[in-house]
Amino acid sequence: MSDGVIKTIITLDEDQFSGRYSNAAKVDIIKKNGTISTKYVDVGALVQALLDSKKGEIQYHRIGALPQGFYDGMILRDDQGKISGKILVTASKRKTLIMFENTRYEACCPAFLFSFTLAKGRIGNTKVFAIKGTNWNQDTKLYNCPLGNVNTYDNRVCWGSNSLPSIDSLHKLDVAVSMFYDSPYNNDHFRPGVSIKWKCDNLREVLKRLEKLKEFPERLLVPSGITIKDLLR
Repeated sequence: MSDGVIKTIITLDEDQFSGRYSNAAKVDIIKKNGTISTKYVDVGALVQALLDSKKGEIQYHRIGALPQGFYDGMILRDDQGKISGKILVTASKRKTLIMFENTRYEACCPAFLFSFTLAKGRIGNTKVFAIKGTNWNQDTKLYNCPLGNVNTYDNRVCWGSNSLPSIDSLHKLDVAVSMFYDSPYNNDHFRPGVSIKWKCDNLREVLKRLEKLKEFPERLLVPSGITIKDLLR
């Protein structure tokens, strides 16, 4: 507000002020000395003036530490600083311990792409895809996760009873990625020939085979039908 002005009151009257001012808003400017100045302003012009007044009030927020393998994403923070948006994170191919029911297997895994949807600092849904190679771009094709715990119909992770971390900083998504590898697996979402090209009857058979290999054979991956670009639309 300008000097001397303590209050501005904008009135939109359905009766259009007895028909005298069509499509107008009544603006009362009350000054510190008690005087009131009244104007009738075109509604369209008033809205534009209010929008223009906000252009210099852009708020910036710190991005903070990013998760390992951060690939791309889009976020916003609300007035309380809570994060919403979508974040893509990659995890390199590796040989790691996988728990299937009550047995641990040191199985080789392909590279993964995680798609996290965030809503006010909470992880909404998580999708996981396998990816080939190491040089990825918007047109990179995505493949079904060859392990269990991921629905091959929509590629969503079933977290079961796991308690996901609240995300007040993006680097906490590293915890969710670690949980994906560490959570116990079962056959609930495993589909022979769809999760992986091997026609194994169950995931245990797949893990036994992968345990004997040094690196995951990418030729076994099944296309999901989407690309990285599709995730960011």
